[in-house]
Amino acid sequence: MARANNQLVQAALDTMPQRTTAYPSNNSLADELKMVADLISVQSALSQQRQLFFVSLGGWDTHDAQVTAHPQLLSALKLFT
Repeated sequence: MARANNQLVQAALDTMPQRTTAYPSNNSLADELKMVADLISVQSALSQQRQLFFVSLGGWDTHDAQVTAHPQLLSALKLFT
């Protein structure tokens, strides 16, 4: 079942229109958001009336590394403003 679903999703993504939005590189959140946008663009090919997506950006529990880690995390988010 999972293999068939994977093939269905891949076939739908193969028909996806050309992406015009630029996404930041080397950014895991951007990669996840790009996949969400791609799946939304092929919603009708997947015969989905409702889609639900979760994305995440971990690392916010910085504790001792707050001074260095927190600015890096914020800069990852800043790319989307």
